[in-house]
Amino acid sequence: MTQENPENQEHNTTQKFDESYVKELRQEAANYRTKLRDAESQLEQLQQEKQQFEEEMLNRDIEMAAKEAGVVDPQTAAKLIDKDSAKEGGRENIQQQLNQLVQEKPFLKGGDIGRPSNPGDNGQPKMYSRQEIEQMSPEEINSDWENISEQMQKGLIR
Repeated sequence: MTQENPENQEHNTTQKFDESYVKELRQEAANYRTKLRDAESQLEQLQQEKQQFEEEMLNRDIEMAAKEAGVVDPQTAAKLIDKDSAKEGGRENIQQQLNQLVQEKPFLKGGDIGRPSNPGDNGQPKMYSRQEIEQMSPEEINSDWENISEQMQKGLIR
């Protein structure tokens, strides 16, 4: 004769629950699903904010390194650097990339860019204002008297 285990008997029998208890369980499950969706949404938003923050920090690191390297436009340098490689390699990799970038694109360091290509003394006489002449010493006026008197005769000094 085989004896049945009482646990097996419980599984084989169907149990009936009160309808209000079932509704309460379903409502609780629905609340947990809602909380889960909200938590997942918040997690996704936080992950996006973290990623954006990390990108901003990386750009700042690159821009600071670019300034230290003498780059005149650090934002442009930050756009030209391989960000994935910079994340992995850290500060040393950023410096390495910046050095290579400046070798390939020397205009990033500036140099003569932005300076006038035509020197101030290009053979033309200096034009004076009345205020400049009033602030000049007699020796300075005498040294360029020919030019000053010509400008006064032509009515150019105002």
